[in-house]
Amino acid sequence: MGFFDRMGGKKGRKKEEERAAEERDSMKQCLEESIQKAFPRMEELLLQKVDGRLETYQASVDAMNKRLRQQAEAVEDLMDEWKEKEAETAECEKRLQEKREREEALVRLVCDYKKQLDMLEERVCGEAVPVREASAAEASRQDAWQKQFRLLREQLAVKEKLCALEAVGTEGEYVDYRIHEVLRALDAEKPEQAGTVAGVHSRGIVYEGKVMEKAEVDAYKIKPERG
Repeated sequence: MGFFDRMGGKKGRKKEEERAAEERDSMKQCLEESIQKAFPRMEELLLQKVDGRLETYQASVDAMNKRLRQQAEAVEDLMDEWKEKEAETAECEKRLQEKREREEALVRLVCDYKKQLDMLEERVCGEAVPVREASAAEASRQDAWQKQFRLLREQLAVKEKLCALEAVGTEGEYVDYRIHEVLRALDAEKPEQAGTVAGVHSRGIVYEGKVMEKAEVDAYKIKPERG
């Protein structure tokens, strides 16, 4: 191969490289133009998707806010109702307390009347006139009084039971200082009498398990042995 042939071959390769470079530049320019043309469309599609998602999120937030407002209103209604119930409960408790106080005052009034009745009965029926000193009229009048008091006692016992009142204090029962107030201690004639009620001056009252008035009683004590 001669010199000119070698030179011609180099020129041919150079032209091919130039054409290849031009083709690459052309393809690059076409690609850049295509990208520049496609990018605004892609940006528009992307913005549409973002806007759609934002609208969906906004709708969800609006729905959630609506539910929260409804729940808040429901809570406010419940709070108002609770305050009304609380006020009603306080008023009821106040009335119940006033009722309990009136009820207790009435029971104590009954206790006072009952005590007076016991004292009257003891005064009228307890001081018996000796037979040899009493006239027939006096004995008849005293017997009539005793019958009236027995009848009254029976009637009161029924009414006390209906009113949940319990009369306490009975001769012969053992002394219980929760319900008995011992006025006098008497010597017992028999050992088994020690610690029992010897006599009742006035009976006590227990109302619903609460001692309103203790029974006033005399009690037997053990008679001391003489040395």
